[in-house]
Amino acid sequence: MKKIFIYVFCILLLAASVPLASLPPLVFPFTPKAKPTATTVPALKGLWVSPSAPDALVDIARAWPVTIVDDSASAAYKLDINLSGAVWIYALAAPFPTVTDAVTYEDLILTWKGASAGAFGGRGLLMAESTLGAFTALWGEPAPGAVTIVPSDEILDQAWKLSAWAIIPFEDIQPKWKVLSVDGQSPLHKNFDADSYPLKINFGLSSPAAFVLPESNRDKSKLATVVLTGVTALVRATATTMEMKGINYPGSLIGDWLREADVAHISN
Repeated sequence: MKKIFIYVFCILLLAASVPLASLPPLVFPFTPKAKPTATTVPALKGLWVSPSAPDALVDIARAWPVTIVDDSASAAYKLDINLSGAVWIYALAAPFPTVTDAVTYEDLILTWKGASAGAFGGRGLLMAESTLGAFTALWGEPAPGAVTIVPSDEILDQAWKLSAWAIIPFEDIQPKWKVLSVDGQSPLHKNFDADSYPLKINFGLSSPAAFVLPESNRDKSKLATVVLTGVTALVRATATTMEMKGINYPGSLIGDWLREADVAHISN
């Protein structure tokens, strides 16, 4: 034990006499950890508006204090077809001289699917690209040739030129259009029931509280109905019919139309 102690002491004494610079560097088996890489998560910003949104709804969105963006994935808010939100009413419209007043929803869908020309005369339907996108989401892809895409501001002229029918947003109705009822429902009538009307699409926001959408594009408080009659000559065959069926008979057939009017003009 004494010899070991002397041996260790000599080694320490020898080490103390050697300059530090001449000693070999100490090497440790150490692998430094990789520096963490910062992950940048892009901040969501702006509003993305679906291509299916009608022009009027796009104009409303552009008035909001938010930037419209093209990429839906990076948008903080999205305006798109939804289960709830603004109820956008569309109309089945034809050139005003069209004789037909009404069609069934079944006929409309058959035309969309290309299974039958029905009351549409084989001409298909005219509509804006946004309208096509909206109803494709609702009804699926139309059959080839069933729909012709036309810019919104050209649909009326094309319809008159081709004697074709169109699906248009309610706000695009004007006097040169005749609005056809679908399954007995017309958005021009005061007794219109949106719940049972097939030509409607809901548009909503991904964050409903972010901005305020209108309830609908159809405000019944702004509708006024004017009825104009032809000459009410209660003579000849009309008079004969009144003799047989009573003097109130002609009025019984058109009474509801006249009573619904805000203004009724009768030529006598």
